[in-house]
Amino acid sequence: MKRALFLLAACGGGGHHTTDAPPYDAPADTLPTSADAAQGGITLRVLSGGDPVPNVATIFLDAQDKQVAAVTTDQTGTAAATLTAGGTVTAIVHEGTGLDHLTTFTGVQPGDVLLLELQPAGPAAAMVVNLTFPTNGSQAYTLFPSCGDQIGSTDGTFQFRPLGCGGTADFVVGAGAGGTISSFLVAMGVNVGSDAVVAGTFAPPITPAYNYTAIPSTLSALSNRAAILGHNGEMYAQSSSVTLATNQTTATLHETIPTTMTPALVTTNLWPQPNELGQQLVVDAVADASADYNLDVTQAMLPRYITAPAYDVVTRSIGWGEAPATAQSNVVRAQIHVNRDDVPAGRSWTWTIAAPKNAASVTFPALPAVDGFSFIPIATDTVVVSDLTTALFPGGFDALRTSPFRDLVPALTSGHAVIETLAPPQL
Repeated sequence: MKRALFLLAACGGGGHHTTDAPPYDAPADTLPTSADAAQGGITLRVLSGGDPVPNVATIFLDAQDKQVAAVTTDQTGTAAATLTAGGTVTAIVHEGTGLDHLTTFTGVQPGDVLLLELQPAGPAAAMVVNLTFPTNGSQAYTLFPSCGDQIGSTDGTFQFRPLGCGGTADFVVGAGAGGTISSFLVAMGVNVGSDAVVAGTFAPPITPAYNYTAIPSTLSALSNRAAILGHNGEMYAQSSSVTLATNQTTATLHETIPTTMTPALVTTNLWPQPNELGQQLVVDAVADASADYNLDVTQAMLPRYITAPAYDVVTRSIGWGEAPATAQSNVVRAQIHVNRDDVPAGRSWTWTIAAPKNAASVTFPALPAVDGFSFIPIATDTVVVSDLTTALFPGGFDALRTSPFRDLVPALTSGHAVIETLAPPQL
């Protein structure tokens, strides 16, 4: 039930599959190719599936929106310029289908290496290795790895392809019969560079409690997901949900997980009532997966969206209304979709921005015309706010500044985060 929480065309964080990228090129052929930035300059790297994307128009503006450089990425997918603190960097990607995509990094700092991934990179190819685990008389065994793919076995031996493992992986092995897992084995730090016999002992599962209090009436349901973490990714995960009765203010969920004191990522989706505009996700990186979990929902929630976001052509900003709340977001990401009817042909584009959140608004830079075309929306354009995400993230925007468009859930490695997005339409 976890929603994708990123704005670009990419698979969810932690996935093992990619899709073919569309042909990208720059809409502004007259811009020069980027040169290397001086020491302390700003560098942007544009990748698709791990491969560099050249010819992407890139505009560097200082904190007063004065243009410092306008270049295209080179054959390594890199554009660079010397820029003082607080400026913006905007990449303009042309898909080859008449649709442009603008992405703006804000608040950049000297020395930043910014990353724009149009499509996620797939894991490196790997040879199959045979891993033999202990057995306990069960009829079926399932291997849940921290990298690579989940696979099954009837005898505890698995033909495992260690995709993205970097030579070492962590494993949960579930044993049981009839589709039910009755015991688990946990093995950490296994060398997967060659065939291996892995030691370990099966133990019955545990069912820690996930306790929710102070649930507000603006919610219709809760869903919980507890994911056991290895050093290079998620291993085993279980989820459950509850539909809330009228005036229900407390709820307890249980997840059946391995007996282990390894870290876990606990995510709670707060499903809104049909009339609500936003949906929130609470994420906690916990040190001990076996411990009970407690959350005061009202205290954790960010300010709810109470007025739909709208773009203002005069201020070049998106604004929205928020309800009062104890927790406050420190990151905002937003996207507009713009259509301009024109003669002899119209033009459409998206514009995505990430910024520190200081108010219920976010302002786009005064981008100069590129190759004779202004991407700043005007009164006769049709502008739709296609995405709005606010988040409370450890370290604030600076923790995400150089790669702010990634999936925020796997980006959390410690502490507590809350993410609010526009609620999906009610069917």
